[in-house]
Amino acid sequence: MEKPITKKYLDNSLDKLARIVKKGFDGVDKGFEGNRKEHQRIFDRLDKIDARLSGIVYRQEFEELKARMKTIEEALAIR
Repeated sequence: MEKPITKKYLDNSLDKLARIVKKGFDGVDKGFEGNRKEHQRIFDRLDKIDARLSGIVYRQEFEELKARMKTIEEALAIR
């Protein structure tokens, strides 16, 4: 014969289940916190790279200016 299920038994079981679920979510939250820190570190590095690259002339712009300069030099018979 099985034991009857009482309110106290159900309350205890639900409390246990709630603790187990909370513990699982706490672990997931810690994992997300680590990911947030890593993402922030990556974003910081990208910002530094962007700042360094902002002063660099792109190859296409350089080639266009070089061609224009050549035209000017030829027109003025320089070089």
